[in-house]
Amino acid sequence: MKPSAEFLEALQVGDRVLIHHGQRMTSRARITFKSERTIIAKFGKETRRFNAHDGGTMYAPSSSKCWLGPVEE
Repeated sequence: MKPSAEFLEALQVGDRVLIHHGQRMTSRARITFKSERTIIAKFGKETRRFNAHDGGTMYAPSSSKCWLGPVEE
């Protein structure tokens, strides 16, 4: 479930997002850092790095990538 480019560009530090870990698992997270190439999200005690161009986790094989997503309220 890849996020749209508009969603990724609009993200700012402090925004809440969902991290999609697979078909059935999601976690709520907060953006703690954003640059041109990297987005860092923290959930609980874990921190994950994401590519800013596609919203997928860095250095992960495509079959096990996590994706950023908007929080539906």
